[in-house]
Amino acid sequence: MTDTRDMAHPRAEDAVGNRRQLRRVYFASLIGTTVEFYDFIVFGVAASLVFGQVFFESTSESLGTILSFAILAIGYAARPLGGIIFGHFGTGWAASRRCCGR
Repeated sequence: MTDTRDMAHPRAEDAVGNRRQLRRVYFASLIGTTVEFYDFIVFGVAASLVFGQVFFESTSESLGTILSFAILAIGYAARPLGGIIFGHFGTGWAASRRCCGR
């Protein structure tokens, strides 16, 4: 026999499970954002203090710093573009595996 409860209202256990799952998602997002922010801060500090002298030693100190910040800007722009491009291909690959049963 089927359950005749109103299916429009979720059970209390389902709501608690959804809250737990949402907390896990929020926490994972927080950790990922924190790590990415830390990565950019460390790279920015290293670009301003170290990279100009190490990688562009044949140029002047100020030009080396400018080139280091240019590399930081390129990396900052490349992340979202890479996410869009590889996300597109990854979604297509996952959908084809799901539909074709591979």
